[in-house]
Amino acid sequence: MNLLPFFKNRLPAQLVFIFAFVLPVLIVAVPLVILPVQKVVDSTSLRMRNMRAAAGGSGGAAPTREMAEQMDALRLEETYANLLLDLAKKDSVMLAINLRDSLVNLLIKGVPVRKCRVSSFRMSQAIPHVARLDSLHTWLYPPFQLLSESATIPKAPIRIMDAPKDTIEAEAMAGQEIPIENNDVHFTLEFNRNLTVRIEQEQPPSSSSEFKKKFAFDMERIFAEARTTIRNLKRKNLPDHKLWIEVVVSREDAKAIYRAIPTRLQMALFLPDAD
Repeated sequence: MNLLPFFKNRLPAQLVFIFAFVLPVLIVAVPLVILPVQKVVDSTSLRMRNMRAAAGGSGGAAPTREMAEQMDALRLEETYANLLLDLAKKDSVMLAINLRDSLVNLLIKGVPVRKCRVSSFRMSQAIPHVARLDSLHTWLYPPFQLLSESATIPKAPIRIMDAPKDTIEAEAMAGQEIPIENNDVHFTLEFNRNLTVRIEQEQPPSSSSEFKKKFAFDMERIFAEARTTIRNLKRKNLPDHKLWIEVVVSREDAKAIYRAIPTRLQMALFLPDAD
């Protein structure tokens, strides 16, 4: 049956015909196709806006370099706070080096028992490189564990005295004053995770003999590092790049720190602000 002559040149009939066929298609397509697609698009757009807002703050702006540096600083502060909490659980003397506040603290149960002012410090250029690799926080935590130590002064000084022969000699010796030790102080602490901390006194050498002692101490450290490098090369291993920090304090503080720290020392480290 040919209906074309009936619809030809009859616009109302054509519209009724089209509407009769399109309406069922729309009734099926709207709930099954169009609305689900629109819902997915809307949810995706909302999720992207939320991600941009979380990353860049208010207004959906992208994060800036300044904001990233502030986040890194907050992470370092959080890491240092966690380190101090760990040291507060220890019964013996622990060490906290805060280069941001220029302080070296001796801690017992987390309480500072001696605060030593840092006059100056230097550190390896590799430490900021660790920060750029985004592994600085995992390097700082947990607290560093002491492996070995060396110094220009004895750990526990011993004074040998002859016992008096009688009461008269004992009374004569009772008035004698014990001279105060006046040796220069320089010592090195070797920690795990390839960290070396050198503590130096801020006063210049007190005598030529102390200068020679300091020179011999430094040369022994240099030769020890050279021997370790040669040993690694013989074993066909890459030499370790030492991460080091040198801290300068007063002679009295350096002496107190070295003689107070235990053999199982743990240390918290707070690095300065990045330049």
